[in-house]
Amino acid sequence: MMDRTGVLAYTLRKALKSVNCQIITNENELTALRDAWDRLHRHAAGTVFQGFEWQMTWWRLYQNRHGLRALALWEKADLVGLACFFIDSIHLPLHLELRRLRCLGESKLYGEYCPLAAAGHEEALGSFMADDIFQQLKAGAFDFVDFHHYPGPAHPVITALLANMEQRGMRVVHPSGACPRVMLRLPENWEAYLRQISKNERTNIRHGHKTLRAAGVELEILSDPAAITSAYEELVRLHGVAWKSRGQVGYYSKTEHFEEFHRLLAPTLAAGNMSRLYSYKREGRRFAMLLNYFTPGLYCAYSSGRDPNVELAKVSPGALLMAEAIRDAIELGCPLFDFMGGTEPYKLRLGGQVVPFGRAIVFDRGARSLKARAYLAALAARQRYESIRSR
Repeated sequence: MMDRTGVLAYTLRKALKSVNCQIITNENELTALRDAWDRLHRHAAGTVFQGFEWQMTWWRLYQNRHGLRALALWEKADLVGLACFFIDSIHLPLHLELRRLRCLGESKLYGEYCPLAAAGHEEALGSFMADDIFQQLKAGAFDFVDFHHYPGPAHPVITALLANMEQRGMRVVHPSGACPRVMLRLPENWEAYLRQISKNERTNIRHGHKTLRAAGVELEILSDPAAITSAYEELVRLHGVAWKSRGQVGYYSKTEHFEEFHRLLAPTLAAGNMSRLYSYKREGRRFAMLLNYFTPGLYCAYSSGRDPNVELAKVSPGALLMAEAIRDAIELGCPLFDFMGGTEPYKLRLGGQVVPFGRAIVFDRGARSLKARAYLAALAARQRYESIRSR
């Protein structure tokens, strides 16, 4: 009788025999997968970041500088796994150029990035990924792999991949200082949510919403693509105003293609019921806005803006609008709410918990490891500098 390890190994060998792996290196081949990709995304309960629209919109804006590589796992005519990557170059002092493999979409845009697999095919996809990455590392196609912003150490595909790479003698390093995210597990209804936050915060929400209603403030929730397109410039403006009030520059201005990406994506996803734009309006004028993306498994509060000089700023309309989005996510039946980047205190008061992303760097041993080690040293130096600066 086989032990559990033997059973798992046998099951994996059997799974590998039933699937085929297609390697894709150009946009046309990847675009041709759209219908199969959409079906896999639904069946695997993928996040918005794993969908065709998000990843291909990113690729079309950034493709001129990166090399595309994707692995598509097929079981007969069904796409059962997909891992999309790009290769970029970074430069360190002394003219040292490093080439790294990353998940598609991971540069410039906050999100959760990881391979997509149908239930029961996670280990098979991880095994095929390991085969390809191992061969590419040995061939010198890139210097190391940097998995950044994947959902924690228990992700089944990443776990299978990393274990496979270690078995092949590769180094796997998990750098400290992984990017934090704030997550909220949603209850079945709004009243249950209010009971799970503090009494003080519960009072603030109820009082704040009452104050806004008394002042004639209207809650607007846009889900129509044309309406979102029309209101989008106002979101960009309010985002910039809010950041400028803190002496900083907002993402729409400082991050390359950020404004264009969401201007294209938000109405497109709205057509598939995967994005909404929330606003507080008074006398027809918006003074707080919030752009959200969602799939059945995860609701993401992605980008916000507000006028800090509005008369009602004292009741924290930004936090109150976030609470409105939480209520909407509960009504939609989403189990998880992602506050996205930053660990601001209001997110924790609204019930969020800090959960770090996973990060793993994979590279060869010996002389081939020199560039990866230089990169790790640069990461550590940057973390020390930021720690000192924040004191």
